[in-house]
Amino acid sequence: MFIDPATIAGLGLTTFEHRNKLMPALRKVRYWLTHGKLQVAIFGPGGTGKTTVGQFLAGQLNLGVNTGTYKQSIEMEKYALKGDLVCKLLVPPGQPRRTIETWPALYRSLSKGTSGGVINVVSWGHHSFLEASYAETEYFKPGMTKDEFLAAYLEACRKRELKIIEDLTPRLLDAPGKIWMITLVTKQDLWWNERLKVQQYYAEGEYNNFIERIKHERGAQHFSHEYLSASLVINNLTTDAGELLAPTTGGYDQNIQYVHLQQLLENVNSFARK
Repeated sequence: MFIDPATIAGLGLTTFEHRNKLMPALRKVRYWLTHGKLQVAIFGPGGTGKTTVGQFLAGQLNLGVNTGTYKQSIEMEKYALKGDLVCKLLVPPGQPRRTIETWPALYRSLSKGTSGGVINVVSWGHHSFLEASYAETEYFKPGMTKDEFLAAYLEACRKRELKIIEDLTPRLLDAPGKIWMITLVTKQDLWWNERLKVQQYYAEGEYNNFIERIKHERGAQHFSHEYLSASLVINNLTTDAGELLAPTTGGYDQNIQYVHLQQLLENVNSFARK
């Protein structure tokens, strides 16, 4: 799920060199998308970074640039590449009331076999939200401290992530043909010091029970899955009111970020070739 910092340091590359190594892999992903070899459906709760993942794969994300506060996606997003060609990269909104309206279309694409790739985006519960202050959210209870709110909020968001994979499982089981899937744990910069705990939670816990069920019922010939993690944007988790909920981890830098983004691209390219 993550690359050991000692391994990254052992590469001996500068930040500029790490960034440059991303470009060939990113061009390959864009090739697959624009030549009809790859259709990817990106699932996950609202606030986990699905839109940013879509922008990155489409080559529309300026790495190292703060994208600003989280904005709610209210409809299916598609990405236009060079020449106004719309690639097969589908990102539905993740808010509960929006999933009812937009997700059935993606479910149908799975059932018809037109979506061969799925990226399910989670973030260890660090979901961005629309409310200006954490005290305005439904998760805040009178008398809560900020730390108490964050603990309750992270737990609620992780339950939401489990609900998403639970709902997605029967669709993946029924999909014809071969399906590949990546579980992408985003916002790596917020939980880097807890990475062993995060890996255990997803790869060995309740979430993985759904993945193992899909593997068992579909078989290795028809389902491939990888756990990966990344940070698309290095940024504190803050509210519009300027309240700091979770700071970026000390010592987390762009070298760590770029190596994991390259790993994501290489996995997408590997799946696309099969």
